[in-house]
Amino acid sequence: MTHSHKKNCLYANNGKKSIIDFLPWIEFDEEHNSILLEDGRSVGAVFEITPYGTEAKPTSKLRDISDIVTNSIEDSFDERDMNPWVIQYFCQDEDNLQDYISLLKQYPRSHAQGTEFTKKWLDIMEYHLDSITKSDGLFFDNTVTKTPWRGKVRKTRLVVYRYIGPKEREDLNAQEKLDIVCNNLILALKGAGIVVKRLGKNEVSRWLAQIFNPAPLQGKKDFIKQLMDDQKQADELPIINDFAESLFYSEPEIKEGYWHFDNIPHAVVMVDRLKTPPKIGHITGETSKADGINALFDVLPESTMMSLTIVTHPQDRLEEHINFVRGKAIGENAESLSVKEDCDEAMEYIRQREKMYYSSIAFYVKDSSISGLKRKIQGLSSVLNNNGLVTVAEANEVASASSFLRWLPMNYNPQNDIKRLYVKFNWCKHLANLLPVLGRSSGTGHSGVTFFNRGGEPLSYDPMLDKAQNGHKLILGPTGAGKSATLNIEIAQLVAMYRPRTIIVETGNSFGLLVDFMERFGVSVHRVSLKPGSGVVLNPLADSHLILQNKDIQFEIDENNLSDDIVNEALEQNEEDDAQRDVLGEIEISIRLMITGGEEREDELLRRSDRAMIRQAIVMAARVAYDERRQAVPSDVQEALFTLSKDAHLPEARRAKAYEMGESLSMFTQGFEGEIFNKQGTPWPDVDVIHVDLATFAREGYEAQLSIAYISLINHINNMGEQYQHQARAIVNITDESHIITVKPLTAAYLTKASKMWRKLGVWLWLATQNMEDFPDAASKLLSMIEWWEMLVTESSEAEKIRRFKALTDEQISMITSACKAARQYTEGVVLSKNVECLFRIVPPSLFLALAMTEKDEKAERMKLMNEFNISELDAAIKVAEKLDEARGITRKYEDS
Repeated sequence: MTHSHKKNCLYANNGKKSIIDFLPWIEFDEEHNSILLEDGRSVGAVFEITPYGTEAKPTSKLRDISDIVTNSIEDSFDERDMNPWVIQYFCQDEDNLQDYISLLKQYPRSHAQGTEFTKKWLDIMEYHLDSITKSDGLFFDNTVTKTPWRGKVRKTRLVVYRYIGPKEREDLNAQEKLDIVCNNLILALKGAGIVVKRLGKNEVSRWLAQIFNPAPLQGKKDFIKQLMDDQKQADELPIINDFAESLFYSEPEIKEGYWHFDNIPHAVVMVDRLKTPPKIGHITGETSKADGINALFDVLPESTMMSLTIVTHPQDRLEEHINFVRGKAIGENAESLSVKEDCDEAMEYIRQREKMYYSSIAFYVKDSSISGLKRKIQGLSSVLNNNGLVTVAEANEVASASSFLRWLPMNYNPQNDIKRLYVKFNWCKHLANLLPVLGRSSGTGHSGVTFFNRGGEPLSYDPMLDKAQNGHKLILGPTGAGKSATLNIEIAQLVAMYRPRTIIVETGNSFGLLVDFMERFGVSVHRVSLKPGSGVVLNPLADSHLILQNKDIQFEIDENNLSDDIVNEALEQNEEDDAQRDVLGEIEISIRLMITGGEEREDELLRRSDRAMIRQAIVMAARVAYDERRQAVPSDVQEALFTLSKDAHLPEARRAKAYEMGESLSMFTQGFEGEIFNKQGTPWPDVDVIHVDLATFAREGYEAQLSIAYISLINHINNMGEQYQHQARAIVNITDESHIITVKPLTAAYLTKASKMWRKLGVWLWLATQNMEDFPDAASKLLSMIEWWEMLVTESSEAEKIRRFKALTDEQISMITSACKAARQYTEGVVLSKNVECLFRIVPPSLFLALAMTEKDEKAERMKLMNEFNISELDAAIKVAEKLDEARGITRKYEDS
């Protein structure tokens, strides 16, 4: 073989161009987070947008947002006749939740990171998040959206760039000019509550690599993990190739007029024109339609990507163009008159400062086969045509393979389309309504609580981190709304992420199985059950020695120094007040409850002089017990009252009252109540979770006992808060069915004072209840202090009752009442706080649903499994979870994980 022949065989140019030759991305500038384009001078930037949530928002609010978005298009860019600015918006659903899974794995605090339970929880969540992304959906939502529901992330990306003319000279370089206009745009969108984040090289390359490699050999999930791992590795020397080349892992080709990536055919469907003016949030906003409450993008074929390109244009040139067109409309025929009218109408809008820019809309689709792709193209075109977007028929699309490339990021160059054959004029107002910047809320991205939105995207927020004032929370859910199940889910994530010292107070053992499950995986637990023979001691005078340590205490109690009403005192204090612990006042409340049996009428009969005598008896009891080096107990107060009843210095009426009150205390110094309240207590162990079952005290007729027991629990939490206030771990008091606690004004007032003090000790109060009606007026201050409100499936009547304690706007009422529930599928709710306001959907892992099952038939099913397999109730619940997974189309054995 001759040298010439060998050269021709091995090095001949076959004349074929690679797809790389048609893509503009040369190099990614990591210092400025921008992409250098093919001319070596022009640059562009890519951003990710967090859309404004439209769920249940009134039209007036959406109209305001639309105006801001319109202004962001019109006012952020200088209008150039040559080499104009180009803005592109891309929207697509990504069915991989790996980014959120990575976020979850990084989120646990140092004292939770790496612990056995945290690793187990993360494993369960990762499997759940992977499982719900299946293409046919986890379920069909026949209640709200009328579409299949599955896990995914709707990604909206913004691209800004400008090709610089060959002879262009400016004071600022291309990078500086790009940064200026991008900052203008970001600030403008921020005014609408739309968050814009500039993307770096790793994020941009991952996005584009997934477009060009839809079916990698190692599988999509492993491919994404490989991309993430590759990006973590810092090479000593850079790889010498251009940015576009690095995005391809296999050679694409054109077959039958379609681009094939990984042998997957792709096509683009172009929008020819708008048939009707688009509505606000026309494509991605959630709006009410005849077939349900959904977004147009929800019903587009799977894997659709929208590309909306806007080319800025000087408005004086636009006016010249309109006048030119009008001048060409010669004659009085119908067509000429129509053209003149349209031109006059357009000029009138321009005089009203409305702007027109060039634009183009493209929708990218793909399928595993060409026949399937054609069906998708047909279906997509049909949906778009029915919603006012007239598409170009596939048969009429000229050079569709070129169109596919033209509308990729930064690939449309206005210099190469001088006559603007590929773009059309549209009002900026209409373009704003088409932009994918209105969508569904996804929370703050802080993974303290993980739910979803109606579109299947993870929705997260963190009451411990996103708080403006405090982490106190109220969970409101009517019977059947799934309140206890929701609490189970939130407690599991709380312990996994923060491992706070957690106190769970409940009735009915709704959290018993969850506590068992956490204990199995390394969470330390202390269980308390308030029932006869339990051996539990809740001495309300356990801290009485602290009274004597207060040098300012007046041992001769002056009734004139007492407030008229401890309830009003709590109500009048502001949240910002520097709340200090009042041990004597705390014990007084418990003793008053014992004396009056918790009866409001009885308590109202206590005069100021009676309260002074109660306090004097408490101090006397504390002194006796202190001298005897033991805890004071209620019987010591009883003895002190009997002593006062014999004091000859007191008037007969006062002595009689002291004896009467001492006698009343007998109800709590003997029998079952005496076992719990009239014994010296010992400190509880320092554990991760204290589980308190109110048991007997939750029954009717035990209201006073319940209040005293809860106050004693609060005293224990007070001591914990003071003891551990310099540690990073928080303390969370979670009380289910809280209305039975706060129904007594004295207890509500006491809890109000305690929660004010807790804020500085890092102690947070989470209350859950079914009914707002059961909260007394005395609870109004407590509820007004709570920053976080989670309301599940709340009807209009209940929403109005909430207004008794919390100011709500009509917009918030509309959102609250829009939440729905679908049996065996999901529960919806709304979270309101100073920093977070959104509608969420709860679709938890089956395990946490099974652990929360408390209905009679659910208990019977567990018992049947326990007997059949000779297993514990916890293991039976795990088997129930496996059955739930099977019904959901998920296969998993929890004991194998």
